[in-house]
Amino acid sequence: MNIPNIIKQQLFCTGSTIVWSWGAHGWTATTPNTLTFKVDGHHFKGIVCITLDESQDLYNIHFFDNYTISGLLKNPKPTNKFQSLTGIYCDQLVELIDERIELIDEYCR
Repeated sequence: MNIPNIIKQQLFCTGSTIVWSWGAHGWTATTPNTLTFKVDGHHFKGIVCITLDESQDLYNIHFFDNYTISGLLKNPKPTNKFQSLTGIYCDQLVELIDERIELIDEYCR
């Protein structure tokens, strides 16, 4: 199994309902270590990239304002809304992404 598929599997094993609440779609392996997908969250509509840092066995998460993955690959537009997250454990991925793109105080966990 390749790394982008493992990342996707980890997201769904940790919180599939939450992942679907983002409107996540367009799952693409943009590099051998990166899973890229589009989201339609409450706070953010754009692209999320999760990359495995193999040397540390931790993940880095980046947010882009691009509307298409092909546009991202040609001219990445990092969002000013959120800073990238580095050194993230697999069991933190869903929670940290959700806090930025979807979660509102009225939601119950």
